Amino acid sequence: MIVAVDFDNTLVQPIEYPCTRYELAEHAREVIERLSKKGVQFVLCSARFGWYRLPMLWFIWKSGLPIKCTLLGKKPMADIYVDDKNIYCNGVDWLDVEKEIVRIFEGKNENLPCG
Repeated sequence: MIVAVDFDNTLVQPIEYPCTRYELAEHAREVIERLSKKGVQFVLCSARFGWYRLPMLWFIWKSGLPIKCTLLGKKPMADIYVDDKNIYCNGVDWLDVEKEIVRIFEGKNENLPCG
């Protein structure tokens, strides 16, 4: 299963404006690492383009998170998209994200990695 993750206000919270310093959202690291060990793949999904992508890519590389990044600004193919802009979203709680991903795995197929 592939999970696309938005950067700003989803994976990270900006701690300095204009968005040059970030901190990981609460529980993001442990949830991504746990699910990655179970076979879930994470890919970056951001509307940033051009030079605006570089600080974001540098942050992810430096953090050591198992998230695939691309220099292309296209929306990646994924089974699930985690984004703070979702119409039903009142903020991203990574522990809730983990529960939902596991629930989806269990509902689709008992042989999937998180089942």
